Amino acid sequence: MGTMNKILILLGITTVVFIAECFGFVWFEKTVPDSLIYSYFAAIGTEGFIMGWIKNAKCKMYNHETSCQNVINESEENRK
Repeated sequence: MGTMNKILILLGITTVVFIAECFGFVWFEKTVPDSLIYSYFAAIGTEGFIMGWIKNAKCKMYNHETSCQNVINESEENRK
């Protein structure tokens, strides 16, 4: 499993936990933590943008020699 897949799984788990905690906060405190929600999803969005940019840059760099899918498959085989 690649590093980006591990990061995406971690982001998914933390997002589920974050949403559950926000529901608990709203339930007990009767208020919505707006600034915390905005900052959390801004950080998640930035991380997703950066990972997409890296993947796109790798594909463009190797596009002259081989297709993007071949590059991705080779990098996954090298990790095994």
